[in-house]
Amino acid sequence: MLGPRMAGNALMLALVMSLAGCGDGAGGGDVSEKGATGNQVEGVLTIEDGDESLLGSVNLPRPDWMPQDMPLPQDAHIYLATHIPRNGEPDLYMVQAKSLVDAKAYADAFFDWAKNRNLNPELNDKPGAKTKLVGFTGAGDSPAMTQVISRDGYRDIIITFAGPL
Repeated sequence: MLGPRMAGNALMLALVMSLAGCGDGAGGGDVSEKGATGNQVEGVLTIEDGDESLLGSVNLPRPDWMPQDMPLPQDAHIYLATHIPRNGEPDLYMVQAKSLVDAKAYADAFFDWAKNRNLNPELNDKPGAKTKLVGFTGAGDSPAMTQVISRDGYRDIIITFAGPL
């Protein structure tokens, strides 16, 4: 379970990133040219059957600043990629995507990735909860978080961190 301090700090980071708007994200120069298939980490997660139209028509390429081994479901439709440069502090990053992936399976995969990178992850996946959280440590011991929110028929994935990781 996430400790109160880490959960609070991670939520603050998510709020700051949300309030900052799109930054230089969606159409910015930090987006890779890999195209629609550049979002996936092959073979990591099983995608549930569902209505793919719920993922929306926006499908941005995986940003260049996102670690290449950071897991994203094969069907991830990135609809927001934000990079906020900060003078003298680690830059802030946020990716938001939609997927048909199982929320618990994705949260577990992200936890394992963060653990393998020594990012001190903490998993909060209370049975029956609509949101699975993975808190982890970003650059300079800053709080970071991945949220997997179950919606009607799809999952919202929100990854926020200070980097580089």
